[in-house]
Amino acid sequence: MNLSFRDSKLALKAVDTIKKLSKGESYSFMHVCGTHEQTITKHGLRSLLPENIKLISGPGCPVCITPAEEIDAAIAMAEDGLTILTYGDMFRVPGTEKSLAQMRASGSDIKIVLSIGEAVKLARAEDKKKFVFFSPGLDTTAPTIAAEVLRGLPENISILNSLRLTLPVMQLLMGMGDLHFQGFIAPGHVSAIIGTDVYNLIAETHSMPVV
Repeated sequence: MNLSFRDSKLALKAVDTIKKLSKGESYSFMHVCGTHEQTITKHGLRSLLPENIKLISGPGCPVCITPAEEIDAAIAMAEDGLTILTYGDMFRVPGTEKSLAQMRASGSDIKIVLSIGEAVKLARAEDKKKFVFFSPGLDTTAPTIAAEVLRGLPENISILNSLRLTLPVMQLLMGMGDLHFQGFIAPGHVSAIIGTDVYNLIAETHSMPVV
């Protein structure tokens, strides 16, 4: 296994290069990815960087930005007797008053799945029950759901769509004015799906660098 990305000498060399390029001027960069924040925090990257370089946590976790009213909608469906299928990280996120985990504890049929494929498989196996797949997610999740819809969903499963697109969120941030950062670090997984050309709109329209 190639662990060169954990080579301390390479890391210190990269930090030294950043220090030289910044020439002591202050720069802040916003990442748009929950996994980036997890990695930055886990490995203490903020403490490794020069004091004049700041990393700002931006919107990046689709579960964290799911509005409470959409969770409330899933809870209402569970109260009506439907079986709710969703991801594990959405299970304990509270709506206005309670979470899906609390609903299951009180007797509602809430199941955790890993994908839309698993949700469809469950629906086909129990064709007498009615299912709702509650799907938070970003551009990474949308194609898999679209593919299942195009293939044809069983009649006993519906989708509660809570998907968000990354680019409009970035554009919204750019439209807020008085920004306190000088560049975006684009999300890795999302960029692997949508490519990098879409970020040209941010770079060209707002003169904001995106990597």
